[in-house]
Amino acid sequence: MHNSKIVTVDTSCWKCGRKMTVAMMLAVGRISSPADFNEDEIEIARTLGANIKKRYSKTVNENYFANVCTHCNAFVGDFYMREYFDLPHSNEIDLDYKCFNCIEAAAILELQAKEEELRKRNELIMQLRDTEGDRVCPKCGGALKIRTSYRGPFWGCENYPKCNHTESIDINNN
Repeated sequence: MHNSKIVTVDTSCWKCGRKMTVAMMLAVGRISSPADFNEDEIEIARTLGANIKKRYSKTVNENYFANVCTHCNAFVGDFYMREYFDLPHSNEIDLDYKCFNCIEAAAILELQAKEEELRKRNELIMQLRDTEGDRVCPKCGGALKIRTSYRGPFWGCENYPKCNHTESIDINNN
């Protein structure tokens, strides 16, 4: 899981060409502009040299926080943040908390790992079922069948409940 980071990039203003510091937040492949920052994150970006002010965007017809050029007042809106990501980062501050996207991505990875484990387990059970008729219960001579429980698969005698012989199946070593 990745922490969110505030990153600054020293670049040139798109309008006047003078030096400008652009701040953005990075979290699991997502780039956010100051429009998505909370008050603390705005202050952190300002201490790193970004000039963040509220501006009105005609494109989206609303006011939001943006990176603003200190010389000509031009600003970089949400739509253009990706253009600055590949530039060398002048600062990176780890915010020491997980963003929603990070938490969601970790949950998806955990779910995928569980699904893969279940797929492998089911594949193993199908392979072992091919040998069911070959396994004999040492107590009563009945055939051993694959059974499942909350602990996982195991060999159980077909004559259960008269015969309660079981043998464990180690999924990890098969």
